[in-house]
Amino acid sequence: MKEAIVGQEPRCSPAEWGDPVAFAQNSAWLADRNGDKIMTQLDEATRTELEAAAFRRLVSHLRNRTDVQNLDLMNLAGFCRNCLSNWLKDAADERGLDLTKEEMRTHVYGMPYDEWKARHQSEARPEQLAAFAAAKPQH
Repeated sequence: MKEAIVGQEPRCSPAEWGDPVAFAQNSAWLADRNGDKIMTQLDEATRTELEAAAFRRLVSHLRNRTDVQNLDLMNLAGFCRNCLSNWLKDAADERGLDLTKEEMRTHVYGMPYDEWKARHQSEARPEQLAAFAAAKPQH
């Protein structure tokens, strides 16, 4: 594999960065560009532990911020709680684990998804829907 040159554009699109091979091909470029060179210098186990801790904290934060709607997350950040649960499901599938989408949603939401929606999801406002339509996120 040819080493990336600092400042060189990535060899794949952001949509492909979830792919481990594509990510590895872009790691030098990403590390320099994103300022996370230190993370690429850690051993894989330590890096994974740190990333897992940050993920758990993000999930905990989102569980506590029930006032933040998924649609607002999608409009502002391009992902939501459902994305996180889908990414967990994808990771489980890649490892051959028999975990369901609903189990992953329950983990992320801290309760069954339908219960969370009934308790915390509000009706989408027209401006939220318009922003979502304009952004055309790959959800």
